[in-house]
Amino acid sequence: MIEIVDSKLVIKEPDGLDRAHLVRRFGERMKAARELNNYLLKDAYTLFGYSNMSMLSKIENGSNGLSIPIWLVVRASEVYFVSTDFLFGLSEDWERDAQVSQEREITRLMSDCLVQMRAAELNQVRTISQQMTACGKAAHSALAAITRIYTALETVRCKNALFDEEMIGGAALVSATDEGLALAAQAKAALAKAKFMFGRQS
Repeated sequence: MIEIVDSKLVIKEPDGLDRAHLVRRFGERMKAARELNNYLLKDAYTLFGYSNMSMLSKIENGSNGLSIPIWLVVRASEVYFVSTDFLFGLSEDWERDAQVSQEREITRLMSDCLVQMRAAELNQVRTISQQMTACGKAAHSALAAITRIYTALETVRCKNALFDEEMIGGAALVSATDEGLALAAQAKAALAKAKFMFGRQS
């Protein structure tokens, strides 16, 4: 945990926790906050009143001991426009303003929701596309089959001039074959049109 001792924040961790890790985490967040503001180390050290960049470099590297001056935390929060929770690694949100932070979180959640919705839509599109492809293949096969029947029937009719008059049920067979051929062709055309329109909308 972090305690105030002689106007300094002193890191005191529970038994078994690596102190150096806590210091490094603060240093990493200091560096991240600096980079968020596009500051180079050589430009940032003067913002904290240091005469050279050595001290700030040690802080960022986690090699400045286990105490962190309160003024440094406050100053870093003001200079880098980040929250103290971010500096201590307690939050991934660097925004100091609670309302802005909340709005940012809502925006992130909405973005995640939209991504999930888009993924679901794409899955549905793929499923429908696969189903339409299967229907298209079935329609094509049906049209091919009825065309072969129609061709065979026409061959028989050509070789038998009295087929329609003398063949019992012959006229009905011809009519049914013609109708089946027309319906199969319409189904294939309708599926092709539906697939084209679906592709434009997806």
